[in-house]
Amino acid sequence: LSVDDALQETHVPKIDEWNTYLFIVLSTVKMESQETLEIATPELDIFLGANYLVTYHDKPVAAVNKIWKLCHQDNRYWSKGTGYLLYHIADEIVSNTMLVIDDLDNQIDKIEDEIFITPHAGTLELIFSVKRVILRLRRSLLHQREVFNKLSRGDFDLLQEPDRVYFRDVYDHMVRLQEINESSRDLVS
Repeated sequence: LSVDDALQETHVPKIDEWNTYLFIVLSTVKMESQETLEIATPELDIFLGANYLVTYHDKPVAAVNKIWKLCHQDNRYWSKGTGYLLYHIADEIVSNTMLVIDDLDNQIDKIEDEIFITPHAGTLELIFSVKRVILRLRRSLLHQREVFNKLSRGDFDLLQEPDRVYFRDVYDHMVRLQEINESSRDLVS
């Protein structure tokens, strides 16, 4: 069932526990176009076992590529276990999401300046573009936050106690991202 889920890229972030592994679906976020404010939220499927971590994705994922390179440079990334490796991938995904939210925040600042200095008909279209992106991020962040909450609570025997601290940190970052996104939504409204 989890392989079938991985092959269909239509899931919101989630986590399923099977007998010997966890199946985790995460959303990655990247800015496709600054001009049109298009974002992509490709799905990243992860199979996490006691001694393996397998990712499945249709297109390259910056977070996975970065951690893969770091694993080759420093064995601490993989020698501390699969939970620790998953934490680094999750942390990189959250960092990349923050960059997109920062870009949106800069766009909102530009829109505010434009409204008061040189308003034009395209400003309204830009406002709606930003609002669409914020709503798309909202759906992703809400579910992803819950995945990291479950990972941090110790719901899964597969994750060791020391790893849960790292996931609490990622969860805190997700809460902050969601708050910033909600604040941006209010500003755009």
